[in-house]
Amino acid sequence: MADYIQISLEDMDAFMEAQGFDRLGRAEMRELYQKDGQAWVEAGEYIYEQDYDLSQNHAPGCRIRIYSSITISGDKGRSVGSDAIRVVLVDSGGQPFFKRFKRVHRVKGWRSNLLSRYEPVLEAPEEYPWHMEVA
Repeated sequence: MADYIQISLEDMDAFMEAQGFDRLGRAEMRELYQKDGQAWVEAGEYIYEQDYDLSQNHAPGCRIRIYSSITISGDKGRSVGSDAIRVVLVDSGGQPFFKRFKRVHRVKGWRSNLLSRYEPVLEAPEEYPWHMEVA
């Protein structure tokens, strides 16, 4: 089994930006929590979303969202075994609807592991179960 590594906010930001993702600001994250009926806590984690829609033909307005496991309060990943990086698809209203991606463990190959979760969606969005009606 691979060994845990600490991922810094700087490392995550650099990788996610290079992949076309933006880190959501605190106001945006607070709004997401409130939409889900959850209390906003500063101990939450940073969230990234791609800055473009997945597919105009199959899922207009849908995006990939990545929950980093990097705490807002400390700007570093949670301790070993306490969390993992998660990938979900969100609809045009920002609500998660497809959560069946395998978690990404925080190990040496985390970048390639993360890419392997969402790249298939970018390459073939028509193969994913979009729950919304496309006009």
